[in-house]
Amino acid sequence: MTPLEESCSKIYEETRAFYHGIDNYSPGFKILYGPPIVNPSLLFIGYQPGGEKPVPEEHNGWPKDCEYATAKWPLAERLQEIFGTEYLKKCTGLNALFFRAKNIQTYGNEITPLSRKKIESFCLPHVKRLINEMQPQLIISIGFTTFNLLGNNAKPILSQKNRPLIKVGEIENRKALATLHLSGARISNIDREVIHDYLLDASPK
Repeated sequence: MTPLEESCSKIYEETRAFYHGIDNYSPGFKILYGPPIVNPSLLFIGYQPGGEKPVPEEHNGWPKDCEYATAKWPLAERLQEIFGTEYLKKCTGLNALFFRAKNIQTYGNEITPLSRKKIESFCLPHVKRLINEMQPQLIISIGFTTFNLLGNNAKPILSQKNRPLIKVGEIENRKALATLHLSGARISNIDREVIHDYLLDASPK
């Protein structure tokens, strides 16, 4: 096991212990969407895993292959359209908040502010630690809400109608891009093409 894998295993162990201590919270958790990679081309960071039921195997470790390259759920398919599966195999991803909820609205409505604060205080330092240990060439934040948890120095890339499509900034002193959620936001075909081209141009070759 590499030093990075050992570090990730420790985070999973701590997360399991923390998860069992959250009152009235049962949908499970997910941390990584691919194997821990040092210096990946891209590190994708989502807000939190969706769904309503725990997936027990996700509590024990990470996928063998990057799910963004192999999965058939909408976000993965959008990323495959942009980057292609072979490129995504050199990438990995994680959640800013590890704990599952049906959606952001459910998380905000059903989890007490105190529990949400505890979850953020637990998860975000681990996310920053993983960023610094993995040393990604570029970070892509899925959704502006995710970027707001971790990023700074954001400069928006606007649509023709002055809608922010992308924000360019930093997360842990590394270049980061935040996009509208590629499967959760309503995006016109023209704006989707702008996002597509910008991400391709900005990504390490």
